Amino acid sequence: MLGNRGLVDAVLEDYHSAPISEREKALFAFVEKMNRESNRLTQADVDRVKAAGWDEEALYDAITVCALFNFYNKWVDAAGVCDMPAPAYAVSGERLATFGYVPPGAPPDGRTGDLESGPMRPSTDAKAGPAPSGTDSLTARANVHRPETDDAVMPGSARRAGWPHPS
Repeated sequence: MLGNRGLVDAVLEDYHSAPISEREKALFAFVEKMNRESNRLTQADVDRVKAAGWDEEALYDAITVCALFNFYNKWVDAAGVCDMPAPAYAVSGERLATFGYVPPGAPPDGRTGDLESGPMRPSTDAKAGPAPSGTDSLTARANVHRPETDDAVMPGSARRAGWPHPS
């Protein structure tokens, strides 16, 4: 599917009718059940995806990737992390497909900076800046407005739940 945006879009729209192999559809069916009702997965589900041609390692990888993305999505929603606009995801995907997870020009050991000055420093954000005195960085980010959308950084689900509570 790499390099074929139309195929990716078709799968995202409805993998059942997308022009992909029955083997791929079997894996997507397993992943769908895992995402929607993982507590109802049975040996029959595992047997079905294996019968379609997927081995134990591939199934393990699919389970791991799905579990991690479920975790990340819940963490992002609860922490109020700002979502990127769709074009930024496209650029990020191109970069990852071309260079992997190590940025171009990084030292051979893959290190890109120290914890004090690196881009992941928790109390600073390019849009939000440092957290105001007496405010933790999550609360500060949750109350920042993005001028490009005039929407709060908090994801919709967290805003609907009323978090963070007004003081």
